[in-house]
Amino acid sequence: KIENGRFAKLRYIAHAMVNSTDLLMVTKSGVLFVTKGAFGQLTCEWQYTYDEFTKEPFIVDGRRLRIEAKERVKSVFHAK
Repeated sequence: KIENGRFAKLRYIAHAMVNSTDLLMVTKSGVLFVTKGAFGQLTCEWQYTYDEFTKEPFIVDGRRLRIEAKERVKSVFHAK
């Protein structure tokens, strides 16, 4: 249901609610941070494949998940 099925082909493993509107979803190929909008729509705020990780994720201060990944190059010429 995320972005009208944009991620439907990903193999789902698990998810965890971050708060009442946000969730972290784990798939076979990577992780996604998903937000639920005011009208119930689900939007992927960001996603990373495991190949983009620069180190294993770890817990900071006993409660925050830290994911470090390769920096993405942003381009002025961008198409969806």
